[in-house]
Amino acid sequence: MGRTALNGIGSTFKWLGKNAEMKPWTTIFVSVLLTTVAAMGMPKIYVETDSYELWVPKSSVAYKNYKHITAEFLSGNRGVVILYEARDGGNVLREEYLQELLQIHVNFTESTYGVVENPPASYQTCCNRADVDLPCEFSNVLSVFNYDSTQVEVSALMKTRNKYEPLLN
Repeated sequence: MGRTALNGIGSTFKWLGKNAEMKPWTTIFVSVLLTTVAAMGMPKIYVETDSYELWVPKSSVAYKNYKHITAEFLSGNRGVVILYEARDGGNVLREEYLQELLQIHVNFTESTYGVVENPPASYQTCCNRADVDLPCEFSNVLSVFNYDSTQVEVSALMKTRNKYEPLLN
């Protein structure tokens, strides 16, 4: 910055300081008035927190699907959480418990809902998807086994065998 700009800023602050010293009540009144005028818009402020609204393009298929889900089902994404505990208090990653979890998953995803629709709505038609061509979104331990009971059995067999023994069918 040039010397004249610095002198201008310095003289402005000097003038403000002198006026605040000479007219303290006027300074207080003007400060409170400006703060009140600036705060009058606060009740109308809206802070967007929805990540779809902030980051997903409005023309994308994912955004259109999201708007459809929120319009049709009101509460947006409805997550389902299933808490599972082994009956003996042990590890739920044992084969018998994984098979039971897989059966719960199959029962949940293959069930149908409602009696009015023809055909009735199912989990596959109502689940959250990023795109209509993509599968439903899941987040659980069974995805490691590709939701396949034979892969759960092979995994359990591999744990019990000698690591140098070939895996036989």
